[in-house]
Amino acid sequence: MEEPETYSATASRSQSMFRSLTSVCWNDANGNTTVPSSATLTITYRTTSAVAASTTIGMSQAGSFFIATWGSGVAALGNANYSITAPGQATATTGTLRLTNHP
Repeated sequence: MEEPETYSATASRSQSMFRSLTSVCWNDANGNTTVPSSATLTITYRTTSAVAASTTIGMSQAGSFFIATWGSGVAALGNANYSITAPGQATATTGTLRLTNHP
């Protein structure tokens, strides 16, 4: 079994929407590259009121890519963790977003 992929990215607060965050390569049970039928993005963060929260977004498929947009204005500055899952995949792809102010 392969280890899940881990990524990190930075989102600027002035961009209140965080768009593309990573590339993921999914493999079937035989290790061959595959495109799943769907994918889901979950982001866990602290709100601007310092309350733990998470948002789950169904990703839209565009060819062999999946796209999701998250309105990051609900989150406090700092780190937010994400996970991307897909049916038939044993492990999630995970990473950290760093939300910062942008002048």
